[in-house]
Amino acid sequence: MRALAALAAALVFAPVAAAWPTASLKVTVWPKGKSGPSTTWTLRCDPQPRGTHPRPSRACLALARHPRALKRVPQGAGCTQQWDGPAVAYVRGGFRGKRIRAWFKRTNGCEIGRWNALGALLPRD
Repeated sequence: MRALAALAAALVFAPVAAAWPTASLKVTVWPKGKSGPSTTWTLRCDPQPRGTHPRPSRACLALARHPRALKRVPQGAGCTQQWDGPAVAYVRGGFRGKRIRAWFKRTNGCEIGRWNALGALLPRD
């Protein structure tokens, strides 16, 4: 009976553990632009979310759901011309075995979309 309960528990919790991407990142955010103060956090997602990031579980979940947001907007992409503030962020480190160096800003619709997809990783406050 105990073996059955242990197996059931393993099956229930296994998908959660498998959902965390392999990541070891440093995240720096300048909420008022690069001329203002910045905050830097560390984040590791595997095997458990941890680091100095204020919400490591949410940040790792955002990375798992939106890994393409770490890529640059393709040159020549049609982006709406809008501005959503001076905030800038820089993410660097390793993600799923690849080196990451990604800048984020809120200067057009494409960039705002990238930032919003990883909003839990890139808090503005």
